[in-house]
Amino acid sequence: MKNGNCNANMIPFYGIGNGDYFCISTLDSKVYYYYDDKREVEEYCDSFKTWIEDLPNFLA
Repeated sequence: MKNGNCNANMIPFYGIGNGDYFCISTLDSKVYYYYDDKREVEEYCDSFKTWIEDLPNFLA
């Protein structure tokens, strides 16, 4: 989300460390993944609650 490539409806909340971020949408509360190298956003899961529940699998 650096270099001015930020959607005002996306709130980044977890940086991966390579420039990528997980973001939550202010429009629908879905969690999205932002790819810094491609400058693209992709839906990751349908709710923040689902993202939290799946977090142990992501960190494994």
